[in-house]
Amino acid sequence: HRVVLKAEVLAGNTGRPAKDNQRYVVTSLRSPTPGALYQQVYCPRGQAENWIKQVKADLKSDRTSYPAPVRSGRC
Repeated sequence: HRVVLKAEVLAGNTGRPAKDNQRYVVTSLRSPTPGALYQQVYCPRGQAENWIKQVKADLKSDRTSYPAPVRSGRC
């Protein structure tokens, strides 16, 4: 296994100090360079999570459960 670290300092906003931003990726993949691994594997995974979050926000749903069971008619 290997660990890829991305470290940066985010600029502070009005009244807020700058803050450290670290990202770690632990992988058993050997072929990509650390930069390629971060861009090609880690970032798309995060983007997929953002799309799911956006769909939930657009549908105004955070849960998909229903309090009463609904029969499908197939039983």
